[in-house]
Amino acid sequence: MSRKRRTWTPEEKAAIVLEILREENTLAEISKKYDVSQQLLSRWKTEFIANMSAVFNKKNEDVDKLKQEHEDEKELLVKKIGELTLDVDWLKKINSNLTNEEKRALIDWKHPFLTIKKQCKLLKLSRSTAYHEPVDVRFNLKSSSGDFFLAVTFLLFWRRFCLFALVAETKKDLSIIFLKN
Repeated sequence: MSRKRRTWTPEEKAAIVLEILREENTLAEISKKYDVSQQLLSRWKTEFIANMSAVFNKKNEDVDKLKQEHEDEKELLVKKIGELTLDVDWLKKINSNLTNEEKRALIDWKHPFLTIKKQCKLLKLSRSTAYHEPVDVRFNLKSSSGDFFLAVTFLLFWRRFCLFALVAETKKDLSIIFLKN
């Protein structure tokens, strides 16, 4: 029957190797105690002795310094993400109160990074609405050309023309119907 392979943490390995270096017990006794082969224990001891100088190496201080800088930068970025999340939530709340024209005015058509599609998505505005140029169809009552009065006159005559055409076609007197309305 084969044995299941065990994994040892670096802390466990260090504790076993220190026990070997104390020489209170023989290698065979330690091997039996932890159920590890003597060959593996010898290899751990050799690696430990070869890497002991790293404990006193100044580079470890540099590594610790880099780790601290990394943690500080990570903390700063997490804080920035929180602020940006609050900003986005606030903008979403304000965005719901804007009209399409106001949203359209917020689009930066020449933005170097945000595409029109992305801006429309953020503003909850369809792209067709963003590109659509509204046309003013209202008549100017104060215009000297009289466009409004011309249009009203045309509509009145068109109604009368249609009525006469209908009477001529059906050959009936439809004035009774129109007098009621």
